[in-house]
Amino acid sequence: MKIELVTFNGQLHIEDFLDWVCEVETFFDFAETAGSKKVKLVSYKLKKWCCCLAESNLDGES
Repeated sequence: MKIELVTFNGQLHIEDFLDWVCEVETFFDFAETAGSKKVKLVSYKLKKWCCCLAESNLDGES
């Protein structure tokens, strides 16, 4: 079975972010992710979200 860490897709709402953090913690527990990899995975997923958010702002979306 393959599982993947979901990318944060909230719009700067704290509730959405906190829900995502809970999902991330569950993923790390299930996948038994090493501490050194957690930061890399989370930063990648947030960076991906930031890029998408920036692109949508450039397109005039809110």
